[in-house]
Amino acid sequence: MYKRFVWTSTISRVALSTLRPDSVQQAGLMNGLKSRAPGCTPRKFVNMKRMVVEAGHGGDGCVAFDRLFCNPKGGPSGGDGGNGGHIILQASQHVTDLSHLQSIVRGRDGINGYPSNCHGANAEHTYLQVPLGTDVYSLDDSTDSIENVSTSLAAGLLTSIGSLEEDAAFLIVARGGAGGKGNAFLTAAADAALTSRTRSDRNTPLRIAERGARGECHRLLLRMSRLAHLGLVGAPNAGKSTLLRRLTRARPKVAPYAFTTLKPHLGVLTVPTLPVQATNSSDSLVNDLQSGPMNYDITVADLPGIIHGAAEHNTGLGVEFLSLISDCRLLVYVVDIGTLWLTNNLSSISDWRPLLRDEVVELLATLKHELTVFDVQLGHPSRCLVVGTKLDLIFPTPTVSESDSRYQHILNALTEEVTAAARNAEVLSDDDNSSDRVVLISARRGDNVSTLIRRIQLWTQPLCVE
Repeated sequence: MYKRFVWTSTISRVALSTLRPDSVQQAGLMNGLKSRAPGCTPRKFVNMKRMVVEAGHGGDGCVAFDRLFCNPKGGPSGGDGGNGGHIILQASQHVTDLSHLQSIVRGRDGINGYPSNCHGANAEHTYLQVPLGTDVYSLDDSTDSIENVSTSLAAGLLTSIGSLEEDAAFLIVARGGAGGKGNAFLTAAADAALTSRTRSDRNTPLRIAERGARGECHRLLLRMSRLAHLGLVGAPNAGKSTLLRRLTRARPKVAPYAFTTLKPHLGVLTVPTLPVQATNSSDSLVNDLQSGPMNYDITVADLPGIIHGAAEHNTGLGVEFLSLISDCRLLVYVVDIGTLWLTNNLSSISDWRPLLRDEVVELLATLKHELTVFDVQLGHPSRCLVVGTKLDLIFPTPTVSESDSRYQHILNALTEEVTAAARNAEVLSDDDNSSDRVVLISARRGDNVSTLIRRIQLWTQPLCVE
């Protein structure tokens, strides 16, 4: 009894150590509510997948004869084979990417027929869960390499099979083969066709049965057309990964060098639904958030950095990741304000506004140029928001109070200059509401992150809530 008690106690301690107490917390602003794992948790994200799908083959028909009591030659009794299973793609809102799919998918075969007129069972269909907005294309032998696939896709040379836009929508990409007929069916069919002939002319196929038909085999390309609600766009080492870690529970790698992010990372920000009238205003109702029972998710994507020449000369990570940006419904331009402040030593310059504005205009103009060269619709001001990062480099003291007059004065001046730079670079329009789409934060320390979440909440609710 003593040993059993000790063993049970040990198991209980292990079980308690693996429980997550945050799993029962009520949904709300997820920032700061849940404990996070240290370090980074790399996960391979796949938004484009080449695969071979082969449906199941039909079962073979059976050749058999009845041997009954007092009638050893009872006639043909071979059953039919079952049909092969289809390969079906089904859209699911709970699937985020295509990394779980195998490169080769084989359907189930139908069961062969049995004697005594017993038919083989039809095979079950194979369902593959894919994200919403998955486009399906047919590939031929000329698109073997991934470069040829990307080129053909960009040129519109691939044949589209279908698109899965709604939850639970399905698409049959390979049909299973039909089951073969047994000798009982073939004999009956032959007898019916030969009724007009004399008995001597008949040649009934007593010992003939059909083999099952082969299932369809296709080479497919699956591509996600909906990557995220928000896409973080910026130069390398601008603080996009740190911002994603602050907003969501995603853990992308963060390091002080360029191109730390080589693959997109996704995170989910859960926020409460605002009242209907709050979505028509920006500042007047920003503080009127109601954490009611209704919540919705905002998917945020951390994308690789963009440098000059990415669209025209495939510089950096090139066109492949510009196509990912086009799959985001809204864009967040991330600008490293803190590094510009330190590099140009703006704290020692009395009139630092023109210099900062010129630097920000150059950065935003480069980003907008690369996006518009790839796709003109990407640079539309209605889908853009500007976030200045690394305020902790400008205000390194962690104990600075937001009520400090000097802090508020510099913060307001920085916001005005970034807003003016965004308008000059044509990232934002010249209307009065464009200033509401500029937020300066410190993702590392958390300064103004709550304000950014509220702005994102007002901006994205019409898209995320049906």
